[in-house]
Amino acid sequence: MNSKRCLVFAAHGDDETNGVGGTILKLRDSGWSVFIVYATLPTDPSLNHRRKNACLSVGKATGSCVDVWGLPDASLEVTEMTKKMTQTVFDQVKPDLVLVMNPIDVHPDHRAMASLAMGPALQKGVNTELMFYELCASGRHINADRPQTIGHYPTHFVDITDEIDRAAELQMLHDTEDPEAMIRGMRNVHSNRAKEYGLGAGGYMEAFMRITRVGPIQHGLGEIFLETPYVLPRPIGVDFDPGTIGL
Repeated sequence: MNSKRCLVFAAHGDDETNGVGGTILKLRDSGWSVFIVYATLPTDPSLNHRRKNACLSVGKATGSCVDVWGLPDASLEVTEMTKKMTQTVFDQVKPDLVLVMNPIDVHPDHRAMASLAMGPALQKGVNTELMFYELCASGRHINADRPQTIGHYPTHFVDITDEIDRAAELQMLHDTEDPEAMIRGMRNVHSNRAKEYGLGAGGYMEAFMRITRVGPIQHGLGEIFLETPYVLPRPIGVDFDPGTIGL
C-alpha cells in the first residue's frame, strides 16, 4: 500500500464524484491510496440497494477502498456514535490528506459530515492536511452555474481538465441521482473555477479551502493543489513549526 493516503468523506453517494471526482482520479494516478467513506443511504429499500452498489462501483472504478456506514439519509447527526465511527476510520487509515465538504452548506447532512471529519483531523497531536471541497448544484436547477456550497473562498485549486470526462463517468455510476443533470452542474462550476483561476476556456478545476492547523502544505501536495492566484488574508499561525508549540 502506498504510504500516502487520502481519506474522502461523503455524506451521500455522489458527493465525492460531484465535488472531488477529478481530484480522486488525479491522486490515484499520482500513486496515492484513496479511502472513501459514505455516511448515509436512503431508507427506501430499493434505493438503498442501488445507492450502495453505486458507491461500491465508484470504489472499484477508482481503485479506492470504500466504507458504507448506511446511516439514514437526511438524518446524519454529530453523536457519540458517529464521532466514534469517524475516529475509528481515521485511526485505521491514518490519512495524510482528508477531503470533506465545506460545513457552510444548505444540506444538514453535509454540515454534520464536515463537523465529524474535522474532529479527528484537528485534534491535538494531529497535523494531517484537511481540505474542504464544494458541491455543485444540479444542472436542472436555474442556478446550476453556481455551487451548492455557500461562501466557499478557495485557497487552492486542482486542475482536472484531463480528468473531467472520467469524473463524469464516475458520476454516471450514481444512477439514482439524475447523473446527467449533475454532470451539467459539475461542468458549469468546475469550468467557472478554472476561469477564476485564470486557466482559460476549456479548463476545469476543483476548488478547495485548506484548513490544516499549521505549517506549509505537506506530502508533495503543492504539485497538485495549486495556491489561489488572488490575494486572501493570510491566516494567523500557519508559518511555523508545529513542534514549537507542542502540536
